[in-house]
This record gives sequence, C-alpha cells and structure tokens, in this order.
Amino acid sequence: MAPDHRVASAVKALRPEIKVWGAEPETASPAALSFAKGSAQAFPDWKATFVDGAGGKSVFPRMWQRMQPVVEGCIVVSLDETKRAMRLMAENARVIAEGAAHLPLRQRSPQGWFGPIVAVVSGGNIDLAKFSELIA
Repeated sequence: MAPDHRVASAVKALRPEIKVWGAEPETASPAALSFAKGSAQAFPDWKATFVDGAGGKSVFPRMWQRMQPVVEGCIVVSLDETKRAMRLMAENARVIAEGAAHLPLRQRSPQGWFGPIVAVVSGGNIDLAKFSELIA
C-alpha cells in the first residue's frame, strides 16, 4: 500500500535516517509505477484480488506530492508472497489480518537491504473462510 504520508512524515521527523517504503500487490501497484516514472501514474493492468485494501488504479497527483518527499519507493509483492506472509503471521504471531496488511512481510527485504524492518500491520477485514482457503 502506498504508505500513509502522515505516518511517514512522523517517522521521518523523529528519525530522518529511516527509510520508508510502501508495498503494493502486483495486481495493483500505481505507487511503484509512479516512483519508477517520477510522477503520479495510473496502473493499466489493475485486477481485483483478495488484497483489496492496498494499491489501486492510480496515484492522485496530490497524494504523489505528499508522499514523494518522505517515501523512498514502493515494493511490489506477488500474491503468492502475500499468502505465505498471511500464513506465517497466523502461525507465529497468532494474528489474522487482511491480505493488504501482509504486503510488507514478504520473505526478502527490498533492494537487498539487511537490518531491522518494521511493518505496520492493520486491517482485520477478511472472511475467516476465505483466509483459511488462502493460507491452505
């Protein structure tokens, strides 16, 4: 998901050296496209999936203006990586959250970075039967 610019701004105000990244599903990643092209973009290949709380069809220019100074970029996560992260979080932390909440928890760090990664995990808007189906 494109990070909330308010959260990113607060983190950067406290610790300017911290790198803030967004995360979007491969089926709806206009922020990643916007960072790649250097301006607000529409995502031409948008598809509805179980990761409906993140990504979208486009980044609005005003959102881009607010996000760009405080966000380093945006990673794109496959649906399979998202399912694996959902299962991992449920098994290890006993947290059940919607698909979008798991995007930052993919199995490798962005750009090959090492070190601590903090992810804001929120959103419990998922049907338990659908959740079970996805992590099976």
